[in-house]
Amino acid sequence: MAALLSRRPLDFVYLVYFSLHLVLSTLNIGLLFPPVLRLSVQQFYLIKHVMYTNDPLFRFRPAWFLSSVLTEAALQIPFFVIAILAFHRNSKFIYIPTLIYAVNACSTTFACMADIAFGYDDTLPQADRKHLLFVYFHALLVPALMTLDMARRMRRWIPHSSASFEAENGSRRKYN
Repeated sequence: MAALLSRRPLDFVYLVYFSLHLVLSTLNIGLLFPPVLRLSVQQFYLIKHVMYTNDPLFRFRPAWFLSSVLTEAALQIPFFVIAILAFHRNSKFIYIPTLIYAVNACSTTFACMADIAFGYDDTLPQADRKHLLFVYFHALLVPALMTLDMARRMRRWIPHSSASFEAENGSRRKYN
């Protein structure tokens, strides 16, 4: 029987993270559509996000960012649904896909932070830039934790000693 989520605090954090990101990603994909084709909640979210954060990625929508949003729509949203169920059930099959997701999320979030910090928008006030970097930094923390945690969990699947290698392979080979 699967251990209770209360005994798996990191899995609980991941479950909450994926649940929140399922909603946020559904709102973010509004960037891929013209305003007349967006759901009203997507339009409201996108307008408020730009109004409150002055986020140049949402204002200018560079092609690399839109390609990340497209990846979010095509791959991450279905993954979030599977991950929510898998972490709830304590299924170990989700470790490898979670590691792949987490590394990708770290890379994408870091690219967003670099664009905000050093990008082409000279009109972005320093206070807004710092606020956005703070927001994006927090979005980087959980995927970074996931990356380390999933790698640690999967490391248990790998034999640790040369004795186990010899037992599996029947002999010890020396390479020069």
